[in-house]
This record gives sequence, structure tokens and C-alpha cells, in this order.
Amino acid sequence: MTWSDAIQFPIMAGCTLCGLYYGMEYFGKDAVNYFILTYIAIGGVAGVRSIMEAIFGNRFASIDKDKLIDFKINMIDLELEVTLFDLLCLVLSGIQMFLYVYTKSWVYNNLICVLFCIHAL
Repeated sequence: MTWSDAIQFPIMAGCTLCGLYYGMEYFGKDAVNYFILTYIAIGGVAGVRSIMEAIFGNRFASIDKDKLIDFKINMIDLELEVTLFDLLCLVLSGIQMFLYVYTKSWVYNNLICVLFCIHAL
């Protein structure tokens, strides 16, 4: 972590918390909750991908070669490359979020959070 990262952290955290507060005031708690769950489902693609690669090895290498989406914005240094394997992982991650919304289980919630944190490490 650099010095500029350390300075930006409280600013970004404050903006995020203020945004969540005003989002809950304007859109309601449930809409913000579904937005966060959608964000976690999309972010969970990398976690599902790494778990599937650890379990199955290179079995999905054939559907991970060709890019279905190749999008780049040079101004903000954003590059998005999506393969068929990424879409499969998105579906699996989305199913997990749907199961959480359907069951509202605190055990399932904590399991998802633990796996998300392990993946972040």
C-alpha cells in the first residue's frame, strides 16, 4: 500500500458510506440491498472461477480461450474481457445470491462472507 492509497482510503470509505446512506433514503433499504447483492454476485465471479479451477483443473480451458466480450476504455484504464467460462461462473455466482435472497439464512450469509474474504486474501 502506498502513501496515496492510505490517504484515499478514508475519503473513498466516507463517500461510499454517504452514498449508501442517501441511497437508502432515496431508493429504500431493499433496493440498496439488492444492488449490493448484485455487486457481490458480479464480484463473486473471480471467486467461483478460482474455486472451479482448483477443483477441476484445466477442464474448462477449451471454453476459456475465446473472448466473447473485449471492451477497453483507455481514458480510465478499464479493460473488460469475458469468456464463456466467465459467464458460467457468473451464473453460478448469481444462483448463490438468489439462494441467499430466497432463504435469508444467516448461516448461508456468513458462509458466503467467509468465502468472499478468503478469496480476497
